[in-house]
Amino acid sequence: MKKLLIPLLCSLVAAWSCHLDSSYYAENVPDIVTVTEHRLINDNGVVYTLAEKSSENLPDLEEDKRYYIVFDILNQAFQIRLHSVIPVEIKVPEELPESTEGLGGDPIQVQFAQYGRRYMDLGINCYFAAGSKYSRQLKFYYTLENADSQLNIHLYNDGNNENPAKMDEKDLKIQSHIISIPMAKWESITEVNLSCDVLTKDATTGEFTITRRNYQLR
Repeated sequence: MKKLLIPLLCSLVAAWSCHLDSSYYAENVPDIVTVTEHRLINDNGVVYTLAEKSSENLPDLEEDKRYYIVFDILNQAFQIRLHSVIPVEIKVPEELPESTEGLGGDPIQVQFAQYGRRYMDLGINCYFAAGSKYSRQLKFYYTLENADSQLNIHLYNDGNNENPAKMDEKDLKIQSHIISIPMAKWESITEVNLSCDVLTKDATTGEFTITRRNYQLR
């Protein structure tokens, strides 16, 4: 009987070792992915394969949607065990400049990153392009409004070293593009809204104007 059990145990251990490759195994990894043909692809082109979920209550991931996910990497093939899913949606604002030529696309870039499991950082860059091939980073101010389950972020472009919103500087944080939120607070937030006063240049007249854009990040 022992002769039969030993090979069986060895085969089980080998199979489990293959499933959990210790050299690649990592826990509670955060990332933002896009679902493409049932694959999870992050912004750097890394492809994850969903192997299992830690809970049956986790929602199904929809094709062409973006999600902030937390997961374990199980092996070299980047098979993952999914722990949490948060939809990431950046809605195109209703109000756009009359001319978008030469603006270099959407002036908002948002990155999510979790550090030390204590803070969720929103990295927000607000910019415009002086021409079709060139862009530059603009300094901006921001203020935060916290409700129990809602976070409102307001960005103000400083233009030519001036604050177009004409707000009192003591209420503003200057030149910062990282907004850190304690994880305990972040987990209770169900809605994240962002508004940005964007400096845009009219391609025909060359006139610079301030345009308010609104986004829903969560």
